[in-house]
Amino acid sequence: MTTRSNRKILAPFVSLLIAFIIGGVVIALIGKNPVEAYVAIFRGAFTDWGFTLFQATSLIFSALAVAIAFHCGLFNIGANGQLMMGALAAAYVSLRFAGLPGVILLPTVVFAAICVGALWGFVPGALKATRGTNEVVVTIMMNYIAISVVSYALTYSMKDPASWIAQSAMLPESLWLPSITLGADPMIVVAVIMSVLSYVFLWRTRMGYELRAVGFNQMASSYAGIKVRRAIALTMCISGAIAALSYYNYLFAYQYRAVSDVIVGTNVGFDAITAALLARNNPLLVIVSSLFLAALYSGGLTAQFELGVPSSFYLFLEGVIIFSVVMFSTVLGGKDD
Repeated sequence: MTTRSNRKILAPFVSLLIAFIIGGVVIALIGKNPVEAYVAIFRGAFTDWGFTLFQATSLIFSALAVAIAFHCGLFNIGANGQLMMGALAAAYVSLRFAGLPGVILLPTVVFAAICVGALWGFVPGALKATRGTNEVVVTIMMNYIAISVVSYALTYSMKDPASWIAQSAMLPESLWLPSITLGADPMIVVAVIMSVLSYVFLWRTRMGYELRAVGFNQMASSYAGIKVRRAIALTMCISGAIAALSYYNYLFAYQYRAVSDVIVGTNVGFDAITAALLARNNPLLVIVSSLFLAALYSGGLTAQFELGVPSSFYLFLEGVIIFSVVMFSTVLGGKDD
C-alpha cells in the first residue's frame, strides 16, 4: 500500500479518536465522569444489541442512498424526505389493498415505496441535470414538502378515525415482520444484502463505472461518451429508491402504523450523512459505520438513564465526528480517487 492509501485508511480512526476526546472533555465540564459515561455507552449498546441492530437497519439504507449520490458528485440531503414519502406510500398501499394476500401485498408495498422514493429523488436530480440547480438546496426544500405532505395525509385523509392523534389505522398483520432477536427484524438482512449489491453495482457494472466517472470529472466523462445528465438523474433516482426503504422496519416491525410525529421527527436521513462519511462512501463499510452510530445512540440512552448525561450529547458527538472526519480526512487522506 502507498503512504497516501495508509493515510486514507487511518483518517476515520483519527477522526473518531479526536471526537471522543472532545466529547470526554465536554462530559467532564458538565460534571460527569467521562470514563464512566463511555463505559455506560458501551455497555448499553451491547446489552440491548437487538435495539442497536434495529436502529442500524434504517441507517444503513439511508447511508447507502447518501453514499451512492456522493460517488456521482451529488450531495443528497433529501434522504429524510425520501424515506418519509416512502413510508407514507407503503402505509397507504398496505391499507388501500389490505384484502390482498400477504405474498402479493408485500412486493406491491415495497414497489410503491421504491417508486415514490425514486420520484422524490428524480426531481432534484432532473433539475441538477437540466438546469444546474444546486441539489443541496432542492433536496432540503423537498424535505419540507415531504413533512407537509405526511403531516396533512396522516392528520386528515389517512387518519385513523378511532385515534385522537395524527396516525393511520393499524397496518395489515400479513405484512408484520417477525423478530429475529430482541428488537431486530429480518430487514437487517435485507440492508446487508443491499450494501453488497450497491458495492457490486458501483464497482462491477458499467453503469456504476459511469456514475463514478461523472462524479470524478463531468467534462472528461462527457468527452468519453458518457451521458452525464442521464447519470445524474438516474443516480438521484437510485438514491431516493434506496432511502425509501429506511423506515420499513419502523412501520412493520415496531409501530405497525404510520405515526405523523414519529415519521416527521425522524433524523435518520441526516445521521446517514455521518455514516457515509465515516465509511468513506464504501457500501460495505456503511454497515460498520451504521452499526457504530446505532450503538452510540442506544448506548447514549443508557448513559442518560444511569448517569444523567444529557440526551443531546449524542447529537453533539455526532456533530464533532462529522467535523473531525471532514477535517482529518482532508489533512490525512486528501481527495478521493
